[in-house]
Amino acid sequence: MTKAEGIYGSDIRLQVVGITRFSYPANIEAFNHSASTLQELQEVLYAHERLDQRIHLFEQITLPAIRGQSDKDFALAILIGENLPSKYQEKLEALTGDIQQVHLVRKPEGSGHKEICLEILTSMRDAQSDLIAEFRLDDDDAVAVDFVERTRTIAMEIWPLVRSQKRVELDFCRGFLLDVKGPRATAREIVVPHWTPAQVYFCLPNSPLSIMSYRHTRFWTGNTSLSEAKPIMFVRGVHGDNDSSVNFKKLKKSIRHMPEERVLKFLKQRFLIDIEKI
Repeated sequence: MTKAEGIYGSDIRLQVVGITRFSYPANIEAFNHSASTLQELQEVLYAHERLDQRIHLFEQITLPAIRGQSDKDFALAILIGENLPSKYQEKLEALTGDIQQVHLVRKPEGSGHKEICLEILTSMRDAQSDLIAEFRLDDDDAVAVDFVERTRTIAMEIWPLVRSQKRVELDFCRGFLLDVKGPRATAREIVVPHWTPAQVYFCLPNSPLSIMSYRHTRFWTGNTSLSEAKPIMFVRGVHGDNDSSVNFKKLKKSIRHMPEERVLKFLKQRFLIDIEKI
C-alpha cells in the first residue's frame, strides 16, 4: 500500500484491489444460460474446449497489462471453483506465477455471486488504509498499463470528495471493443459509460459494500460518479462465449473511427496486446 501526497497536502494511504472471476460457477441465477442445476452449469463452464479458449484469451488479452502495470502496488484475486479441472488450475498457476500481485482464490461452486466476491474483496482490505480503490475485470477484458497509476493520481485529487460521500465511482469510459469471433481479431475505439472494464469504486476501508454490491450500469443513479474520457483505458473482449452480449447496433453512435494502424499501435503500447496472437 502506497502513501501518496495529494493536492491537499496530507499523506493518503490508498489500497488498490481487484477481482477476476475465471469461469466460476456461482449460483445458477448469476449467468445467462440454459442450465437448470449447478451440476449442469459446471458441465457448461468446465467444458475443455471452452476452457481452452478462455485460458487463451486470458493469457493474450488480460494478463499482459496486469503484468506490465507501471504502478505495481495493487492486488488482484482470481476467483476459481474448487472443481475446476486440475489441468486448468495448473495452467492458471503457471500463467500468473511471475506476477506477485495476482493470487488464485479457490471457493466451492454455487456460492452467491455478489456475496462471494464481496467476501473476497473485503478480506483483501487493509484496515490501516485511508481509501480503497476496487475494480473488477472479466477474464477476457483488459485495463491499460497505467490504470493503477492513473487511479492513484485521481484518488489523491478527489480524496475529500470520497471522504464526505463515502463511495464514489470513477468511470474510465474510453477503450476498445476487441472482436475475436471471426477468423481475424479486430478492434474499434469506443466511448461508453459505466462498463465494468476500468470502472473503479472508491470507498473507505470499513465500508460493508464493494464494487460487486452494485449493478455496474446503475451505481451512478444513487451515488457520486466521475467520468474520465480522455485516456484509452480498457479493452472489452467480444466473442461467442460472452455471458453479457454486446449489441453493436445500439453502440453505433459510441464507436469512433480510428485508423487500424493507430488501433494496433494503441493495443501494443497501452495494453501490450499483439492482436496477431489472438
